[in-house]
Amino acid sequence: MKYLRHTFFIVVLTGSCVEKKQKPEQDSARVSYLWQRDNAQNLFANQRQIYLDSILQIQLDKPCIWQQKSMPCFKSSKYELGMTYIDEAVRLRPEEYLDYLTFIKCVFSKQYTEAILDFNEAIAAFDKAMLECPMFSDALYCKAKALLRLKPKKEAKKCLSMGYTYSLDGNSINDTNAVYENYPYQIKPVFFENFVD
Repeated sequence: MKYLRHTFFIVVLTGSCVEKKQKPEQDSARVSYLWQRDNAQNLFANQRQIYLDSILQIQLDKPCIWQQKSMPCFKSSKYELGMTYIDEAVRLRPEEYLDYLTFIKCVFSKQYTEAILDFNEAIAAFDKAMLECPMFSDALYCKAKALLRLKPKKEAKKCLSMGYTYSLDGNSINDTNAVYENYPYQIKPVFFENFVD
């Protein structure tokens, strides 16, 4: 009888701890609302961090939110804490945030050598991707961006030219639903056309 009472208590307790799953459209609306509220706050406001944390509870894989969490840290010389947030953004979308991380290392935390290593690491990663797929226009575009930060403009322009040609032929990230939806991480021919060094 005593065993049965404990089992009943554990079942009730664990049942009350299970979260109700929201529908994706409810999550999207909630994230949108929280993002609007966040943008109405001062960069250093505690409430702003609460909104960002709330968004991350819904969607951990949003690199822009991690980047936003890092900004007040860097601007108030809390580099180590800021790096944990921006590292997460880079992990989720390196092609977009690696150059930002390098900028932060140069401007705020004065880690010049490490910043140059990040760019070289990025270039090596793009070279590796192109070994697998030599006409991968997205990798050529991102490599050109990294090369321009290190100043070899001639090689960067060559990457841009080749990448543009390959992108016109459709050599880009191939997602199953790409015919129906443009994905934000896909490098389109217009990106090459509007590239500013």
